[in-house]
Amino acid sequence: RRGFGWTPASPARPDIFGPISETTRKARRGIPGKPDEVHGVNYYFTETEEAFMENADSRFVEYERNSANNCLYGTLYSEVERIPDGATAIFELTVTGALKIKELDPDAKIVSITTSDPESTSKARLAERKTELPEERDARILIGRKERSFIEQLEIDGKIACTIVNDNLEEATKHLLETIERYEREFALRKYRCAAS
Repeated sequence: RRGFGWTPASPARPDIFGPISETTRKARRGIPGKPDEVHGVNYYFTETEEAFMENADSRFVEYERNSANNCLYGTLYSEVERIPDGATAIFELTVTGALKIKELDPDAKIVSITTSDPESTSKARLAERKTELPEERDARILIGRKERSFIEQLEIDGKIACTIVNDNLEEATKHLLETIERYEREFALRKYRCAAS
């Protein structure tokens, strides 16, 4: 969930808002070559499921359980409300979460970010970070297969605006920034036409 990360592109566009998700999983710390996760920066880390679920339907735009690690993740209304008027925001979500945001804002664009060999990439990343048990890794791979099938159907249905292949981080970041700028121009033009009519 929320896997590509806006971080690589954020220095080029500091004006773009990146809402922070809430989760019941523990912050990852002490992973070689990776900075420790920080509460309020990477996620809002919630100690218990009871705390997460308290008034969940009124607190979250969308939330769901990750069946691989059995943890809850959600997008807070309070984070959405922090988006400045007229600003561009990037949500890193599962497909289900993205569709719920699209329901809330029909102007939102769903951009799929993948690799040319998603399953091999997932296996390599999971093996490198060593934060999951073998059964959790297997579950994540299975979830990935199901999500890719779901995305393929959404692409056929025209619900995915764009797909970016992230085999090279620099090129993928450039493509993402160009995509954002194209949609911003389209939105601005549509807004201008509405104002002029």
